Amino acid sequence: MRERKEGEQKIMDMEIEISGVVNKIARDSNTRKNYFELQLNSASASVINRATVKCIFFMNRVKVKMPCLVKGYFKGEYFYVTELKLDYSDYANLISYIKLKVSGSGVGKRTIGQIIQQFGVNFLNLDSQTMYKTLVENFKGKISHKQANEFVSKWSSTINPVISELEETFIGLEVEDKHIEKIYEHFSDTSITELKKNPYIVCILADIKEYVADAVAYKIGIKALDDIRIAGLIRYSLMSFASQGHTCVPAWDLVKQIRWLASKSLYNCYIPLACISNVIAKNAAFTWDTTDNTIALTKLRNEELNIANKLIALNKNCNIRVEPDEDIIDDIEDELGTKYSDEQRQAFNISNSTGVSFLIGGPGTGKTTLVKGLVIYYKMLFPDGKMIFCAPTGAAAKRLSSSVGLPAETIHSTVGIDIYSSAESYPKYNEITPLDCDFLICDETSMCDVETLSMLLNAIPLGCKVLFVGDENQLQSVGAGNCLHDMTSSNLFDVFRLIKNFRSDGDGTIIDNAQAILKGNMPKQADDFNIIRANSDSHAYYILGDILKQEYCVNDPYRCQLIEPSKKGSAGCDAMNSFMHKYVHSYLGDKVSNDFMVDDKIMFLYNNRIYSSKHCDEHGNKIPILKYVNGEVGKIESIIEPTNAKDTEDGGNVTISTIDGKIKKITLTELSDCQLAYAYTIHKSQGSENEVIIIYLSGAKNVKQMMNRNLLYTAITRAKKKVYLVHSGDALRSCINNEFAVIRRTKLCDFLLVA
Repeated sequence: MRERKEGEQKIMDMEIEISGVVNKIARDSNTRKNYFELQLNSASASVINRATVKCIFFMNRVKVKMPCLVKGYFKGEYFYVTELKLDYSDYANLISYIKLKVSGSGVGKRTIGQIIQQFGVNFLNLDSQTMYKTLVENFKGKISHKQANEFVSKWSSTINPVISELEETFIGLEVEDKHIEKIYEHFSDTSITELKKNPYIVCILADIKEYVADAVAYKIGIKALDDIRIAGLIRYSLMSFASQGHTCVPAWDLVKQIRWLASKSLYNCYIPLACISNVIAKNAAFTWDTTDNTIALTKLRNEELNIANKLIALNKNCNIRVEPDEDIIDDIEDELGTKYSDEQRQAFNISNSTGVSFLIGGPGTGKTTLVKGLVIYYKMLFPDGKMIFCAPTGAAAKRLSSSVGLPAETIHSTVGIDIYSSAESYPKYNEITPLDCDFLICDETSMCDVETLSMLLNAIPLGCKVLFVGDENQLQSVGAGNCLHDMTSSNLFDVFRLIKNFRSDGDGTIIDNAQAILKGNMPKQADDFNIIRANSDSHAYYILGDILKQEYCVNDPYRCQLIEPSKKGSAGCDAMNSFMHKYVHSYLGDKVSNDFMVDDKIMFLYNNRIYSSKHCDEHGNKIPILKYVNGEVGKIESIIEPTNAKDTEDGGNVTISTIDGKIKKITLTELSDCQLAYAYTIHKSQGSENEVIIIYLSGAKNVKQMMNRNLLYTAITRAKKKVYLVHSGDALRSCINNEFAVIRRTKLCDFLLVA
């Protein structure tokens, strides 16, 4: 990059005003930021010595071809806009932009010019009623009532005063459009009132960070020791611990976290212990367990308590208990063309177990073959029985469906909910309206957090037999809780463990190495297991790049996957995604941009629902349906930039093909919910499989602290045919020596033992 002159650097470091025309709206795949590119006019270009600027602002207010006057400051390569308005001085571009916005109204450029000439630019700021009246009563040119109505309707169509006021409130705090839209979705026209009443609650609902909520509270005048503020910091702190898997927190740990959050605040005020204790004691959102002096979000505590009660009730009220028939098992072996081991035959006692049972085993132990047999066995004995198959994620559900040869869904789809974590979406199936089911199998149970498991158990009718299938050695759930471990360690349920590995030949295969790592032993080189040592992260970058070039195929993007513990670092997921983005599009030479492009492999990071008139309930109310879900992987098939009136209003559109063959259409701005997915974290890989898995373990100190045996075991067992294990420094040995992941503080096992 060119050297900056001293005067130019000073300009970059201060708030300035520049103007130009919006060239395009795009998404930087490296920084994962939506931006609009402003083509500067000659005066602004000469001031900052560049022709275009990447601007960060609320995209609700920005349209392609819009002449803008913006005020803001540079931060790195981006210009953060603090104020944006139409540039009325750029007459020609203003008329062109108005024509674009009112396209289809029958009002042309000449008439628009006459309107602006007669009434001036302030006419554009009139409310719709006054604007229409002015046109039909006072305009000296020719315009019909219909044309005037269409003109006003199209010009005013995207102006939402509530969203505009929300944007004004959050300007300078780097809050994205999706958060603003989520607030408006929850509260509609009362959004501003609710935000002023309790900014912490509103920001939590919209997934906005605690420092932003605190800044808004400071801005609107909430006192430093107000109960609203302290309760907000308590809630954010407990949510932070929940993101690490804990459902309860020792009181003093919570106090330290609250004070740490407060130390980063504009308030710059110490929070006394008495204030924190007082709010916890009287606020129903928090539960203080004095027996062990822990604090919990009441919602999470109630979920664990509910799970315990539901499990005990289901375990006692099962109507299906049948002694295994050896002859029938022989027939099932013949049908499947397999031979069950002694422990697999023993596991057929699941048919004679109590209402809740567990099938535990690692890859290669025959869980899939056994589950197939149990399904056949059940259908033989109960031909009219209703069976349901589910798993926590779409990828895991797809694998389960392929295994049993019958439809399987995510837990959320099974209970009839369309999106996670939405205050407006409730399960269709629950205690009042349970599922029609006699036998339910839930796979990949280690991935279930307390909220998901509680929701599933609420929907299961008493008398139904439930089988939880999982691998205790995999990573724990991303959400709060340690459900599989807590349920099996309670010793209240029948647990069938498969130990014998049918894929193992003792010669360093994928499965052998996975088992060796669990025992604290180093993996061995083999035909299907390549171990490569890098001298440094920088060296690893080139090694990983060479492997990806060899194994990755644009036409089959799901065959090969790079997974790592960390997104950061010179060979972390972000760096390798950037590398692959440039490699996949290397045919463009120097023209490869950082924006998402056709053929890029992407992953959705959030859930998004839409309302469609095609999906209504019996009362005609629109039902929310999933547009895309967190963790869903796909490939970009086409991108249409907004170049005309319709595309400008829609924000452009993107076509994506997903791993299960579906085609999705999203807007260009919705790419903010995506990241490149040539590489992603090991946690994101849970529940999925690829033929080739590439793993990188960095020797960097901050990355090593994240690694343990279970994490590496989970990574290795994602591979069906081949593993490349690249490591630097002492990362591999350190990972294998670290036997334990973070020990989660939970209460489910305690609740089970007293239920």
